[in-house]
Amino acid sequence: MPNPSLVVAVLAFAVAVHGQVMTGGVMTQDPSKPSFMEKAWKAAVTLNQQSNLKYLMVPIKVLKADSQVVGGMKYNFEILFGQSECNKGDVELSELATSNCQLIPNGSRAVYKVELYERLWENFEQYTVSKIKDVAAGEKI
Repeated sequence: MPNPSLVVAVLAFAVAVHGQVMTGGVMTQDPSKPSFMEKAWKAAVTLNQQSNLKYLMVPIKVLKADSQVVGGMKYNFEILFGQSECNKGDVELSELATSNCQLIPNGSRAVYKVELYERLWENFEQYTVSKIKDVAAGEKI
């Protein structure tokens, strides 16, 4: 039979730390935060710089988001991108978010993993983008 004092102590500790954030631990975030869509547009610049596609890809939706404190902030996202009507080279990538590039209804779509490392006090952002999978135009995500 367990010692009742020990059980009470363990339960009290569990209640005290419930909801606390472990420093350096990965925190699940709400992917619908508007600031994450802003980061998705910035990630689109990196994606389009790396791609050989004729048309520019634009973010449709942030599907997953998490963050971690690591000498700055590290974010991991899964973002659905879609083919826009804008030809690569016709739009400055630095102006992509405000260029009004419309999504092609049956254009190609794909989910990408986006890693962002930022140190705001140094005005530093580094995006790494890699494709996870292609998504059919009518496929629900």
